[in-house]
Amino acid sequence: MRKKTNRRSRRGMAVTELAICLPVVVLILMAAIQGAEMMFLKQSVAIAAYEGCRAALKPNSTANSAATAAAAVLDDRHIHNAVIDSSNFTKAPTGHDVTISITVPVAENSTLQGWMFSPPTITSSVTMMKEY
Repeated sequence: MRKKTNRRSRRGMAVTELAICLPVVVLILMAAIQGAEMMFLKQSVAIAAYEGCRAALKPNSTANSAATAAAAVLDDRHIHNAVIDSSNFTKAPTGHDVTISITVPVAENSTLQGWMFSPPTITSSVTMMKEY
């Protein structure tokens, strides 16, 4: 003989499953969003450092033009409060390496304030040889 189950016990079971599974699904979703944001931020800082270093290698360029080129990339990607260090550019003679470093605070440039697995800052450096 078949046992009858009433609707009330099924609804209670569904609510219990939702109460257990929903926080896990939301946590996985938030972790995925945070991971994607960190990859975007890291890549953006690396691209800005590369573009700043390329601008520094043009003839008659200055450290300010390198910092401006890097800042333009960061502004296009809505990244704020970056520290751009191109200080060794003016001291380097032709044929020597030039390094540009960019440091960006994670909490100020993240939707979730870097709560999951992020460092406090992301730094990227690019070194190229000065030809002019």
